[in-house]
Amino acid sequence: MLGSSGQERAGAGFFAGGWRAQLCQCTACVPLYASLGVSHLLSEEDSVAAYEGRGQTQPSTHDAAMAALSSVLDRTQQVEVIHGYSELKSELTDFLQGFAAGNKVVSKRDIEGFFEGMQARKRQRLETGKGVPPAHCHY
Repeated sequence: MLGSSGQERAGAGFFAGGWRAQLCQCTACVPLYASLGVSHLLSEEDSVAAYEGRGQTQPSTHDAAMAALSSVLDRTQQVEVIHGYSELKSELTDFLQGFAAGNKVVSKRDIEGFFEGMQARKRQRLETGKGVPPAHCHY
């Protein structure tokens, strides 16, 4: 984006409604936009309003996941899945915060180690019976 002084500036730009219609679409300019990697500017489907409209008409990921859960799992299983997701999210967030605090790059090996550790803790819980409800429990 060019500032008032003609210098290139980085940052967001806000334009009045209908500005895309004012872009030249002649046979010389359209290839120019493509060569600059900005041909998406010609599409009204790339506007904020278009994205917002699609977001309002499409069900949220959360709603879709809950519908899928309720169609195949009973209430107890749903709660267990949600609890497992919450635990995963919490542990993964804590794990990644350590990398962010140290300004370190997370490697594939780090992620694999994280999930191996989670699997080991799960196996230990199952083997010791800790966290597993008694067989006669219906909740």
